[in-house]
Amino acid sequence: MAEQLRQAAGLVSISRLAHVVEHGPFVVALYDVESRLGGTVYQGPGLTVLRYEDDKIVEASWYRADQFPR
Repeated sequence: MAEQLRQAAGLVSISRLAHVVEHGPFVVALYDVESRLGGTVYQGPGLTVLRYEDDKIVEASWYRADQFPR
């Protein structure tokens, strides 16, 4: 996960944190994002799911609205 964050540094910008929900070991965040990862530009909603153990992030998944068919 640390390597993924290093690769994203400077290429992803979160402009607004819209909503955060915590349930058990999970935190879900919905936000507006601008991403330049993979040589493409994306502006729109993003979603991150984090799983914690002993106050440390042990798993993370990131999603963008353009990853799913409409």
